[in-house]
Amino acid sequence: MGNHQKKQISLLICLYISIILPLYANDFLFTSINTSHGLSDNQIRYILQLPDGRMVFTTNGNINLYDGIHFSYLHRTDKNVYPLKQYDGFYRIYQSGDSLLWVKDYHKLMGINLYKEEYIRDLESYFQNKNIPEPIENLFADCAGHIWILTDHKLQELQTGIHITLSPNDTRQLQDLNTENDSLYLFYNTGEVDCYDMTSRKRLYSAAAYAETEQQYFARTSLVVKAPNSFYQLRNGYKGGLFCFNTCQRTWKKILEENYALNTLIITPDNQKAYITCVHGFWILDLTKEKLQYIPILETKNGQRLSTEISTIFQDRQGGLWIGTLNRGLLYYHPSMHKLTQINRNNFPVAPEKDIAVESFAEDNKGCLLYTSPSPRD
Repeated sequence: MGNHQKKQISLLICLYISIILPLYANDFLFTSINTSHGLSDNQIRYILQLPDGRMVFTTNGNINLYDGIHFSYLHRTDKNVYPLKQYDGFYRIYQSGDSLLWVKDYHKLMGINLYKEEYIRDLESYFQNKNIPEPIENLFADCAGHIWILTDHKLQELQTGIHITLSPNDTRQLQDLNTENDSLYLFYNTGEVDCYDMTSRKRLYSAAAYAETEQQYFARTSLVVKAPNSFYQLRNGYKGGLFCFNTCQRTWKKILEENYALNTLIITPDNQKAYITCVHGFWILDLTKEKLQYIPILETKNGQRLSTEISTIFQDRQGGLWIGTLNRGLLYYHPSMHKLTQINRNNFPVAPEKDIAVESFAEDNKGCLLYTSPSPRD
């Protein structure tokens, strides 16, 4: 026999189901991306995708731009920060067209010019050039990417100049807004939504998500995401809650209530699922069946099982799911990944100098796999 001739090897291999199938019903298996891969730090605050396909990851101090191979960074200084009097919510990023990002943090606003890949240095002058000389109290973006500016009891859309005058006697705090057709929806800290006609600029109606006695439980933060004929709203206070407002029926529905904060909400582009992140793992809501599934443990492709707080979550245009954790960097999953598990010679009890060639497989009634290799040739 020559040096590369093979001896027959017949082995019985009992492969645990966990080698081939994911451990959990959610069928997720994540790839980890952290500082060892170039991320500036492992505390992820927000994720989005730019029109050119690059990913944006905001960490505790920097903006990370990622093209799939390389990272580049935008570093913030105090000179880039504009004070936001009314914003005391979580970290948010809005995209306006192809060129601008708006970053909100607790009582802070920052603007980023993506063409130049730098922060806007003087936001006060920027807004004055847009005919907004008054101090800005808050900034929002609707589902079309239009920027709305809140000044003293006045709400103005930056591009068209459409403005809504709010009552000076209204003590509620405006926390979020969005649009549908010709209607503008304003979401307040009381759990109420006011609907305005953008043509007449008159308020049409108001609807409350819960009774006044429950306002204290959900009054602190709001995150609103558009869906067909509805808005899903994540609210936090002493509790965390997920609510849905039906714009046709003008009614609210409580979907989820927990005694901990719910961090981020996204809806998939096909409007089939919603993902809600929290202190341990995340929730999946089937929007068609209205069923919830809780995923407390995440598994990576190298076998790690993680129980960690998920700060944010995002689905890119290629179908990939990005998870930003509080202190473990990024986790990435795509449905086409990890469908096959490689089993190499390290899994077989043979000497290092022996070659292995597999000819066929069989499975017994216990779920064990058997394989055969070719007989040696003279």
